[in-house]
Amino acid sequence: MHEPVAAPRSGRLLAGLLSMVAFACSNPADDDALPEAKDIHAADIDLSFDAGGGGPEMLPHAKTTFDPFGAHKVEISVSKAIWTTILKNAENVDLQRIYHKGDVRIDGVQYKGVGFKNFGDGSQSGWWKKPNIRVKFNKFDDKNYGPAKLRNIRLKASGGDHSFLREPFTYELTRGLGGYAPRFSFARVFVNGEFYGLYQVLEHIDKRFFKHRFGNKDGLAFDPASSCYGLRCPSKGCADIAKKYEIEPLNGSFAKLIAAADAIKNAPDAQLEAKLSKVVNMEQLLIVYAVDATAADVDGFMATGANFELYENQTDGLLNVFRHGADSTFNDIVDFETPWPDPNKLCGSHVDPFWSRAWKHKTLGPKLKAKLRKLHCDLLLPKKVSAFFARYAYPITNELINDPHGMYDPKPEVFNEITHIKAWIHERRFQLDKVLGKCP
Repeated sequence: MHEPVAAPRSGRLLAGLLSMVAFACSNPADDDALPEAKDIHAADIDLSFDAGGGGPEMLPHAKTTFDPFGAHKVEISVSKAIWTTILKNAENVDLQRIYHKGDVRIDGVQYKGVGFKNFGDGSQSGWWKKPNIRVKFNKFDDKNYGPAKLRNIRLKASGGDHSFLREPFTYELTRGLGGYAPRFSFARVFVNGEFYGLYQVLEHIDKRFFKHRFGNKDGLAFDPASSCYGLRCPSKGCADIAKKYEIEPLNGSFAKLIAAADAIKNAPDAQLEAKLSKVVNMEQLLIVYAVDATAADVDGFMATGANFELYENQTDGLLNVFRHGADSTFNDIVDFETPWPDPNKLCGSHVDPFWSRAWKHKTLGPKLKAKLRKLHCDLLLPKKVSAFFARYAYPITNELINDPHGMYDPKPEVFNEITHIKAWIHERRFQLDKVLGKCP
């Protein structure tokens, strides 16, 4: 019932094209090889067809672990008591979250004794009958690996984004600027034999992620223990920012994190870039800011100081910012010069102190605006945006029609969401024209 069905001839031709593209974007001999950014980018593939016309009826079976065009089959087996606990935790995100032991079969391959727990707050609280699930393969046995030697994956129900595409598209934009972002695929998830519908499969930011991006994995990793800070110094002093982060290894030094926050708050304009560049990968930082600001992410690095992690690359010793959980993008149009002019309702203050400084800065301002211009003139072109969303609209809709735990009628909801995002981007491009000038 839930396997892909035959599409019309035009759909089959398109599906064949997508299969060729997916094959070109991955190395079958090494399922986990990272393609070049220009190859992994769905937004750069011009399929030249209208969002209103046909397309594959269902997502084809995923060819690789993070095949952006396909879906895996994921079968979770846990006790009835454990699943009841996971559902309760999804209904009440304030309950303590712990890992529960069970098994999972992915595309027919069995993985025993893995850990499962809930994740997400806003993305989960909207609809608890379809929980977000983090799978940690080595939680109970450090020798365990998942497919392609993964230690973790995130199965996200996309309860906060009915299009299923805000987060994947945000990551595509990040990669399009040359930045680092989690990869994605999709999955049909079953729990104890019961079908739970379509999920996003998201790459988890962990040591393996760092190894892929930098060739090393044992540098310091910083995870904000609470939102509302980001790189902002607490009121009692920049040294107190250490209290807002968890660090791995636990005995690691917070010196560079403190130095970054102190530079943003206290360095004179003439010294700001030089001081930050000593401790932060500025290229990656500006990419994250450019995407966050363009997509007006109301629950991201800039707005709430949430949904990100930092890693200290062992090669050059610089801190790198990574976004995750980017499903609150493309909702409200906000001004570029002062993206959040009023205090954030969640945090009670402006979270991010860097944007306003960088925007007006003699050297950082032009670099930041260059990132925005690339987004505007290369990645957010109407033809490319339409191609990205058209590629997924019908398959995702038809997958969700069979979803017994969905919270809405998928056909109007998915297309309404996609229409909103495209219209939002259209309006955003008008703003970018005013701020940066028209594209060539």
